[in-house]
Amino acid sequence: MPMVGVDCFVMQLPKDDTRTPTEVAERVSADRRVAWAQPVSLFRAQGSGQEPLYAAQPVAQQWHLAQLHKVATGRGVRVAVVDSCIDAGHPELAGQVLFNENYVDERAPVAERHGTAVAGIIAARADNGLGIAGIAPRARLLALRACWQAALDQTLCSSLSLARALYAAIQQGAHIINMSLGGPDDRLLALLLDQAQARGAVVVAALPGNGEPFPANHPGVLVVGGAPPVPDGVVLAPGR
Repeated sequence: MPMVGVDCFVMQLPKDDTRTPTEVAERVSADRRVAWAQPVSLFRAQGSGQEPLYAAQPVAQQWHLAQLHKVATGRGVRVAVVDSCIDAGHPELAGQVLFNENYVDERAPVAERHGTAVAGIIAARADNGLGIAGIAPRARLLALRACWQAALDQTLCSSLSLARALYAAIQQGAHIINMSLGGPDDRLLALLLDQAQARGAVVVAALPGNGEPFPANHPGVLVVGGAPPVPDGVVLAPGR
């Protein structure tokens, strides 16, 4: 990964190896020729995929989207959605996806709920008589599949697939990088986030939960979370 000044190598332990990935990483890190080694960590998408439209339903009223879209629609903005596979053929997302790549595996991906829901909330087409209007309906999406839909309605990601997707987001000139996910602190991902921000990208992450603080805890990251309905005129601004 030249843009962060490191060469990355992936090591896979034999199935009969009794050592843990952490033990092996510590041993490899002790080699003076190695900058550092780290286990491949698991991340989880935040938010439920059961009702993908639920989170967007109150937004039109609470955020006054009709008025907002009179002055800002996201025209000219590239938003990288680092998530599970986006259904680029969905009527609400027709023509919205500029770049679509799979960083999880070599198989042809199929549309997955979490990534498609997030993409719709961001950039669903407005005034087409279908479903919802996105927050930025004139923005264009970089669909970067770094996560996969797993059992028990979970969406999971690995630090390796996330690193590959972040690298692509920077290469593709993303203005905004959305990461609706959380996991453990990660040195390589932190370097990539720093590089993205140095190039002017805004990184948006989900409010962390279940002891999974990263990337929300990274300096400069804009953290977004859900809130219960509030009276008109009331603004909730979490912070410290």
